[in-house]
This record gives sequence, C-alpha cells and structure tokens, in this order.
Amino acid sequence: LIAVWGVVVLVVGGALVAPQFIDWNAHKPKIQSAISEATGYDVSFGGKIALSVLPFPRVMIENLGVKVPDAKDNLLSLKRAEVSVALAPLFK
Repeated sequence: LIAVWGVVVLVVGGALVAPQFIDWNAHKPKIQSAISEATGYDVSFGGKIALSVLPFPRVMIENLGVKVPDAKDNLLSLKRAEVSVALAPLFK
C-alpha cells in the first residue's frame, strides 16, 4: 500500500513540475495549428509561450494575433495574453 501511494505521489508530482522544464516555444507551430483547427481562426504567436501548474495553472502568450481566414486585418491583437485558474472555487 505504501509503494502504491509512493508511485501516485511521484506521478502527480512529476505532472506538476514537468511543464516548467519543457520549452513550449519549440512547440509553437503545433500549438498554433491545433488552435487554428479547433477554432477556425488563424492564430499566430510572435513572442514567448509559458505554462505553469504550480501554484496555480497559468498560460502566458506574448504577441498573440487572431485573424479570420482570408481577412487582411487581425480580429484580435494582444501584446500579452495571460490566463490563470483559481483552483479553490472549483472545489466549492
């Protein structure tokens, strides 16, 4: 039983810490194409991407552009987009 709990703690701990060691900028084209396919909009990231799980889940994208396909102007342009989730209200 102790071994099982030890493995669970290691897996959960690894899942929480691992995103800090991944270079998300190397995966930008895959992320952009996945978002574009899911939304139908052309999405571009001109800056860095950061993702963290601790102390709360957070995604930060710099120079975000969202464009309707076949349009010349952006629908949305942001210097920095940051989304975070407060976990405590989710448990209420």
